[in-house]
This record gives sequence, structure tokens and C-alpha cells, in this order.
Amino acid sequence: MKIYPVGLAGEVNYQEGILRSHPGEAVRVYHERDNPYDSRALRVENNVGDVIGYIPRSSWLQRAVHEDGLGIAATIKAISDGDGHGVFGVVLDVTLTDDPIFIREFSSSPRKRGKSDAKSRAIEPTGDERALALATGLIAMATVPLNCDCGRSYSHNYKGLRDDSVLKCPSCDTLADVSEAVLFRLDAELHALLLQMLAHEGLPPVDADTVRALRLGA
Repeated sequence: MKIYPVGLAGEVNYQEGILRSHPGEAVRVYHERDNPYDSRALRVENNVGDVIGYIPRSSWLQRAVHEDGLGIAATIKAISDGDGHGVFGVVLDVTLTDDPIFIREFSSSPRKRGKSDAKSRAIEPTGDERALALATGLIAMATVPLNCDCGRSYSHNYKGLRDDSVLKCPSCDTLADVSEAVLFRLDAELHALLLQMLAHEGLPPVDADTVRALRLGA
């Protein structure tokens, strides 16, 4: 059974759903045959029904599904901030199957759960809850780039860092201390990025103290 890496398209429109997703998570691919922009559109949803992107129109998977009649089983291989500006992209691990692709109705909303509007409104989280969820997801995925005197570049998870943290180079075992000043700068940079993302999603701001608390695991 072969596994193929496939990048998604349109992720800029689905950042909230992406930040609620994680590598290794199983996803579902649906055919939006009533999509007014592309009748062959293949939508990808995470395991709670959030849209996280589309299979690109130019992907070979389009032919595999629409012409060869194959199905798709997929998990998230990676989520990364490829452009360095807080827009996260998704790469899937894809396997072809003999199962048919399920059909989903087109929706212009970033979130489509197949429930009635009344039920969706009843369970829809508040703006503050959505903002906190986005902040939590961003901090969980953030990494700190480091350069060792031996010439090795490596990274460490941002979440969990404290002013008494000691990081070890994976090549030469050289230890690096994390100062309070460095953490203050990292918190400020991540907070600024978070505010941009929240504004893009139309969500209320999250204060800097919350970013620090999430880093510390509070």
C-alpha cells in the first residue's frame, strides 16, 4: 500500500479549522459536485467536520477519483507556517482505496457540519472561545529556531518554555539557556502574529498575558 504526500489548496480561508487539527489526524475527503466554482472540487475536513482545504485542481488525485473511480484515505502529515507570516498549510498522507468518495453539499462557510442552522447556532462557540482555541492551537504548533556554535540549526517547542529552561543541541549536546529577555521577545512576537490572525478571522483579541499563560501550560 503506497502512501503519497499531497499538499492542499485554499488553506488561507480555513485557518481556524487547521489550528484545531493536528498531524496524524485522520481526515475525510468529499466531492462537492454542486460547487459553483468547480464541479470536481474535493473538500477535506478534519475529524470534527472543519474544512481545512481542498485537493488542488491540478493534483493527480483528481483523475484518480473522477476518472478511475478510486477513493481516498488520508491523514495529516504536517501542518506548517510555510510563508513565515502565520498562514498555516497542510500536507496529507494519502492512500488510494476502492471505496467511493462521499458527496457533500457545497457551503461557502469555513465550517460545515451537516447540521441544521438552528442546531449549529445552538452549539456554536462564542467569539472569545474561538479566539482562545485559535491561540491554543498556534502556541501548540509554534517552535523556536536555535543556532548552535557547532553550526547546527535546530528548533524547540515554544509551549512549555520557561526562563529556567535549558536546551540541548542534538548534534553536540551543547546546552543553551533561555533567558527571561528572550522569552519576553518571543511572547511579544507570537502575540503580534496571533493578533493578525484573529483580526483576519474577525475574532476578538487575546491579551499578552494569555499567550504567556498558554506557553507555560496554564
